[in-house]
Amino acid sequence: MGVVLLEIFAKTAMVTVFVAWFGCIVAAGFAVPMSMTPGQPAAAAFRLAKGMGLVGGVSALACGMVSTMYFFLIGRASPKEFLLVEMGLIGLAAVATVVVSFILSGDTARRK
Repeated sequence: MGVVLLEIFAKTAMVTVFVAWFGCIVAAGFAVPMSMTPGQPAAAAFRLAKGMGLVGGVSALACGMVSTMYFFLIGRASPKEFLLVEMGLIGLAAVATVVVSFILSGDTARRK
């Protein structure tokens, strides 16, 4: 039962990555022309594109971690491969946390 839940979670996270990617592209596609026209809410569209990018990045990390664990549990990945990939993803998550906190702190500093 637990392995099936990991599989479903990994698939759902991957779908979320693609939906967030598409939303980011669409929001940025609206934001760029809006920024060239006076009186348009381009800042809100850029903020939405940035938020969708952050959601997609977090979903990609979650998908990577869960799918690696899933493949380890069903026997498709060796313990060494599992450990190396998970260590790399944890390092990437640490770097992403710093970058996201920098992006979000810069956004709140501009609002004040």
